[in-house]
Amino acid sequence: MFKDVLRAMDFTLLSQIALVLFFGVFVAVVIRTWTRPKQEMDKQSQIPLSDEPVEPRHPEENKTASEGAGHE
Repeated sequence: MFKDVLRAMDFTLLSQIALVLFFGVFVAVVIRTWTRPKQEMDKQSQIPLSDEPVEPRHPEENKTASEGAGHE
């Protein structure tokens, strides 16, 4: 019975939805990459080559998270 239901289903709609979803995410990533300031991209491109630790984006969030965990 389950095989009959699967055989009768048309999966073309699901594949089209998956394609549109993938394309939308791809376009969003490309736009986000192109709209980043050049200084930020240059800074991020140097991270793998740097021997110094990199500061987090929001140090105040890390401080409050560690204080809430009982670290005194």
